[in-house]
Amino acid sequence: LYFSLTKQLRWGGGLPTENMDQFAADAVPLVGTVEGVVRTRTLAGAALASGIPITLDGHRTVTTGSDGRYLFSEVPEGQHEVSLSATALPADLDPGEPAKSSLLIQPRRVARTDFEVLPLSSIEGAVTGPEGATLDGLLIRLLPGARYTLTTSEGRFAFYNVREGDFNLAIDTDTLPPDGKLLSEPSIPVAVRAGVSVPFTTFSIGIVSKEKAIRKVLDKK
Repeated sequence: LYFSLTKQLRWGGGLPTENMDQFAADAVPLVGTVEGVVRTRTLAGAALASGIPITLDGHRTVTTGSDGRYLFSEVPEGQHEVSLSATALPADLDPGEPAKSSLLIQPRRVARTDFEVLPLSSIEGAVTGPEGATLDGLLIRLLPGARYTLTTSEGRFAFYNVREGDFNLAIDTDTLPPDGKLLSEPSIPVAVRAGVSVPFTTFSIGIVSKEKAIRKVLDKK
């Protein structure tokens, strides 16, 4: 474009030579490029992440290729925000830190920012008991942390969007029914790893008999 403009100006006898460079620079759009790589971070290491949506200024979105790379071309100069698209991110992934980045775009320059995503898993289990046992409303905690859930009428429970790590599922014995007795361990270890199904976890309760013990009296006759 610069050489084309220069030839036109020279042939047409337009601007003086000393003004040609400035004229050509003003005619070229003042845009730059934003690029980067997205990786999936696991406890076992990192891998390039394809199909991850990246947003520029909240309205322009591209997805990473098979090589984990993304590219925004012709980005106007100035300050811009690039972020992992939280609304379009696959449900089994969580944004890493940072999830967004502020970049100063300069004309004909490349700005780079990389991102990470973290795999998510689910943990499912149940509280079992004999016929007639109350199985709903039992409180199950995911430790460490402050997450908890309550069992359904069938005794089932689940935790979703759990990051990788080593946890303990603990049943709150204070929420057992008055006639209930815990038969299993109150806390069960659970390992969450990317690409590995988490084993189904089971707690067991029994019913305490309410019958009074019969005291035998010896006949002295």
